[in-house]
Amino acid sequence: MIKQVLGIRVEFGGEEATGWLPSSAAEPRATPVESEILDVRISEAGGGFSLDWAARPSATNAEPQPPKTGDLWFERLEDAEEAAREQFGIQHEDWRVIG
Repeated sequence: MIKQVLGIRVEFGGEEATGWLPSSAAEPRATPVESEILDVRISEAGGGFSLDWAARPSATNAEPQPPKTGDLWFERLEDAEEAAREQFGIQHEDWRVIG
């Protein structure tokens, strides 16, 4: 592991429906907004860098559903950091270097 940010609050959802609808169709609602606390890490993986995240258990992320998790692979560390900024609002100064 290279860097991590633990316990960052992130909101998932709230996206409006897109695409074509017939004129008589009901307007779909936005996806529900769920606030989660994430642990986000960047580690070396496969000749590049893996950006991994996992939500901690919470009211909207409780058993028996699996927690919200994900990962993305990048060739460059800078690209992984940029993706974390765009996806989760993590700034350069938020990262804690681990090793």
